[in-house]
Amino acid sequence: MFGLGLLIQSVFLIKNDLRKNIWWFLGALAPSLVLGILSFAYDFIDDSIKLDNAGTYFLLLIVYIIFIVFFINLFFYEAIQGINEKILLVWTLIFWYAYAVNFGPFLWLGIIFLFPTFIVVIVSFAPSSLDYFWKAFLYGWFLFVLIFLAFIQVKSSNLHLYLDPHLFLDQRKITASYDYLTAFSAGMIFLSIALYGYHLLCFWPLPAQNQSLKDRFREIREHAINLGAKYSDYQMEFVEALIIFFLIGGIFLGNYYFKIASSNLIINLGIIGSFLYSERPMRRGA
Repeated sequence: MFGLGLLIQSVFLIKNDLRKNIWWFLGALAPSLVLGILSFAYDFIDDSIKLDNAGTYFLLLIVYIIFIVFFINLFFYEAIQGINEKILLVWTLIFWYAYAVNFGPFLWLGIIFLFPTFIVVIVSFAPSSLDYFWKAFLYGWFLFVLIFLAFIQVKSSNLHLYLDPHLFLDQRKITASYDYLTAFSAGMIFLSIALYGYHLLCFWPLPAQNQSLKDRFREIREHAINLGAKYSDYQMEFVEALIIFFLIGGIFLGNYYFKIASSNLIINLGIIGSFLYSERPMRRGA
């Protein structure tokens, strides 16, 4: 089910371009399928080589990793989510709610995150024309928040069991207590973390071996421009931004103090709602 989660999530990430890129998608899938089929066929034919449970799951892990590597390389930019200021504002509110729930509202580390939060609020409430730098900066913030929320959800649920390499190799420790849906969800999250984490890692400033610092910063600039292209120029009305800020912020604040519903449920509903609500016509003159 972990592998099925990987596969379904990969289709979902490129659903708009799947028909156009079907052969590239099959090309990403083929190496891992070939390796898996040949390995298990060889194990079945040759009685002298029999994989135990740990060996089988280790082989599956290698197959999954190969698929992820090929998928990310073939759909590096096509697979990432387009965003706008609605999504950014909602996800920033979700971030602070998740941060407060897991680390407390006054942890000093939160000071670092005030600057991107301030930029998101300004962009959401004031008409603005952003250049590629600020679009890339805001997309980088979105990547960070997405990975942060993914790790928080994994940490606070039983999903982390399927992402632990030691437990993954001994499924008997987890299959007795946790269902297939958990493994399916873990596969989906694992692919998202790998994809968006790699994009965030591309901003690492240190050059590779035999690469000049100038060339490295040129690569970072090109990556920033490509990410900036994923940021929509859609702009909200002031009243709309105000409603989102106080309504959703009020829900998070109320649930933080009164514990009406599970924090995981509130976070998931906020994430789903942000994407469902974000598809709106652009404002005239935007």
